[in-house]
Amino acid sequence: MKAKSSMMLAMAAGGVFAAGAMASEPNLTGDFASARIAGHVYVNVATGEVVRTLGSSRLGDIFWQNDDQGGCNFFYGQDRPTRDETLGRVKFGSAVVDWGDVAGDSFFNGYDAAYATNVGADTAGSGIVGLNMINTFIDDYDGDLDPGGTGASGILEVTVGDIAGGDATLGTALFQGWIYTIDIEGSGFEFNFGTTDLDADGLHDFAHAYSFAQTQVEAKGIIGPFLVQPFSLGGTGSAFGVVDAFDWFNQDGGAFTGYVGAFWFGGGACPTTPYGSFWMTMYGMLGGGGNPCDAIDYNMDGLIDFGDYLEFLNFYDAQDPAADLNNDGIVDFGDYLEFLNLFDACQ
Repeated sequence: MKAKSSMMLAMAAGGVFAAGAMASEPNLTGDFASARIAGHVYVNVATGEVVRTLGSSRLGDIFWQNDDQGGCNFFYGQDRPTRDETLGRVKFGSAVVDWGDVAGDSFFNGYDAAYATNVGADTAGSGIVGLNMINTFIDDYDGDLDPGGTGASGILEVTVGDIAGGDATLGTALFQGWIYTIDIEGSGFEFNFGTTDLDADGLHDFAHAYSFAQTQVEAKGIIGPFLVQPFSLGGTGSAFGVVDAFDWFNQDGGAFTGYVGAFWFGGGACPTTPYGSFWMTMYGMLGGGGNPCDAIDYNMDGLIDFGDYLEFLNFYDAQDPAADLNNDGIVDFGDYLEFLNLFDACQ
């Protein structure tokens, strides 16, 4: 992989997304497989540095983490040569969107993405020329409230060119996975997420997407993101507001068009069934001064428990500004609901 020539960064158009009909086959029971993670690739966009390691590529300043495989090693075969397109989903060139919550105005300067594939013979992770991964970050997206994100806007689109490929020695039944750390600090592409709270839970609604472009000489194969158990569904990390589902776009030229619907795998039950959520860790700085759970840690013991609930009730009954969790200048039932949402999420 040659960072300066094959790493491309471009701001997304910022337009809205096109909605469509809901999926006719929402439970994708046979569309995932197991893969081993062969290594990490760190890419510094500002300097052009590329480092391949067997261990972690970068540590620190994580503000949103969704990478808990829960003891499984499943990935989603997003690109699949044998897919039956009469069911509505294309074999190649789609975009899959995973949504969640983050503190408003959080500062973003890098991310981890992880995928697996059987394309090519690349045990060293040197890269398959023409095999590209596209990651897009999206503002104001909540697939529950607005399927297909008709009011959402793209913030940043990153194309990682000539990504590491598969291991032909494993055969077609086994796949090789890679974690990419994309460091955009100092590149001019850093950004702040917005502050819109579509579902009134006190956090900003955003999404991230995976796409793959297979223009390599080698035969097209299976490739797709690793599947994880988010914090909001009992996993580790800090991925708030993530549900067991993702949106599918046939994409039609890369503009997030051809929305098909929301999909899942039947409910996470490792080691047999994965959750419908994709690996994504974001680096930078959490908005609002820190972890959103800190807002309701009233006794400041580092835990969110019944003691904090009692403290909140005291502030709430006294109409103390400390209970104004939605920051509208008054203490009312809306703040009580906000506390319950955070309390449930931060347990």
